[in-house]
Amino acid sequence: MAGENPLENDAVLRRMVFVRESQLYPDSKVKRVIEAATWFYPNWDAELAAQLMDDFELPANRAVKKLSRGMHSAVGIVLGLSARAEITLFDEPYLGLDAVARQIFYDRLLADYAEHPRTVLLSTHLIDEVADLLEHVLVIDRGRIVVDAPADDLRGRAVTVSGATSAVDDFTTSRKSGTAPESAHWPPRLSPDRSTTWPGPGPAISGWRWSRCPCRNW
Repeated sequence: MAGENPLENDAVLRRMVFVRESQLYPDSKVKRVIEAATWFYPNWDAELAAQLMDDFELPANRAVKKLSRGMHSAVGIVLGLSARAEITLFDEPYLGLDAVARQIFYDRLLADYAEHPRTVLLSTHLIDEVADLLEHVLVIDRGRIVVDAPADDLRGRAVTVSGATSAVDDFTTSRKSGTAPESAHWPPRLSPDRSTTWPGPGPAISGWRWSRCPCRNW
């Protein structure tokens, strides 16, 4: 970071926070874990931490090891957001949280980022939920980066095609080969049989039903 190795480098580590799935904490109460974080992060916001504790209904006097999986994840979110570190990394931080709690996380993240801009890296499999939060997208497949692009560019390159399985297969095959499908199923009838996302855009083709996918299924 800034040309310095973060390994055992206190000056650099104080400018970073990393919250991962199933984060480990000392064997102590929630309030002690939060208190310890205030000593480490110079930009710590106690007011935000208190608000998040209330949002997630975290019991301050309960031992971390006795928390439910969702509350355990919420502790990490409180730490990650309240630290206001220059580099904030969240690796699947919402294990066990329901949809309502995850939305609270997204809302608080966006609101605080707007007031206190910083670099936030979010690793997730819940693409649909976080699509509107992202400025830049990296897609990693088996350790290899297959997509590295601004989110707005990707939103303009995807379409969703729905229809019978055979019709969708014909369409995707024809797009790869650059030829029109010969299947009698075209145009595809909208049905729940199959839906796929194609990294378009392509020319509008008469009789083919296109449905733009603004930020989904990259």
